[in-house]
Amino acid sequence: MVRLKKNLRDTGIVVAITLTVVILCEGILRILFPHSGPADSAYDFHPDYLMTLKPNVEKTFFGLLANGNTAVRWKTNAEGFRGAPLEENPDLKIMVYGDSNVQARFSSLKDTFSHRLETGLESRLGTNVDVINAGVIGFGPDQSLLKFRKEADVYRPNVVIFHVFADNDFGDLLRNRLFELAPDGQLVETPHQRKLLAEEKARLAPDANAISLWSSLYLVQAARNFKKNLAWFFSKPDSDKENAAKSDEILRYFAEKGAAEYAVYRDRKPRRFSVLADQYDLDVATDMGSESARTKIALMDRVLRQARDFAESRNIKFLVLIQPSSRDLTENLSPNHSDLAKFSGYGRNNISSAVDKICEVAGIGRINLFGIFMKNDPQTLYFKQADAHWSDAGQALAAEATADYVHRELF
Repeated sequence: MVRLKKNLRDTGIVVAITLTVVILCEGILRILFPHSGPADSAYDFHPDYLMTLKPNVEKTFFGLLANGNTAVRWKTNAEGFRGAPLEENPDLKIMVYGDSNVQARFSSLKDTFSHRLETGLESRLGTNVDVINAGVIGFGPDQSLLKFRKEADVYRPNVVIFHVFADNDFGDLLRNRLFELAPDGQLVETPHQRKLLAEEKARLAPDANAISLWSSLYLVQAARNFKKNLAWFFSKPDSDKENAAKSDEILRYFAEKGAAEYAVYRDRKPRRFSVLADQYDLDVATDMGSESARTKIALMDRVLRQARDFAESRNIKFLVLIQPSSRDLTENLSPNHSDLAKFSGYGRNNISSAVDKICEVAGIGRINLFGIFMKNDPQTLYFKQADAHWSDAGQALAAEATADYVHRELF
């Protein structure tokens, strides 16, 4: 009995010490990285364009070891854009629409494309410039078009830039089921009700009653990130045969998922695939003559033309920024251009060129980053460890090229 009491006492002391350490660590993390728990998602469903950023939120993005292992604090302003409060009367106002590359929660504010473009133009023009970061994770050009339509008369920008990610943005036009092509080839909005899918509900709008204490502890988030880093650090390089097998498996997934997405579009069914589940546009990269690739290209053409026409109706200057895929430029991801070369129709610039050609024919100003990135050590311009986003260096180079274009061509 005495021994049992002693064991219980010792166990109680260990539990108390453990809880105290956890609480202290949690408190320190909450001071260092406020408002970062998954329970209060920074994103919300939007009935028009499916996804939106909440206003006045502050979060922390935990980077991976291969990409610097940084913890980036980022926040939205009162209007729901990433960044500082908007300028009241800037001499020049630019809005940049795009996906997670534009929102860039993985980069500090000063290193984001939008902020670098702002400072670059201010130094070139000698005037007060406000570049609004209208990027939202998971966005495709179709969502950018709908968001732009709602915001143009509210914020009255002088210039609007549509960022197109030449990796998965063509597929977004099928996945999102926001638009389709009418028999005469015109772009029309689909009649389907826009609502959250089950996967999106779980990630964006979890039931508050179902969230456990442990799911919101920052300590657990840090531990999970540490586990990923540890696994990567101690992982052994795969053999060439193993790498080839993994690449083939991923390529099969790209092909099967792309075919399933096109089938939903072709059969005019409601949206079935999450806006948060993108994959490389294998058909556009390897078989531009296929039915699915031609449909994607036609949709992209109509979306960009509508965005241009709407901008012109509001006396807004419009241009497109084309960001090439890391898979086409680097070996940071697997599979990449080395693996894709086995397809006879593959070209490293196929996806980027498809957007470029659309803009050329439509008379839309564009900055195609493919050639610029190819000449500037592209390995350094993108992240690694299964992260397809551009790095701080990539954003800096893109901002310089865009600032030069805007200064030279528009002002």
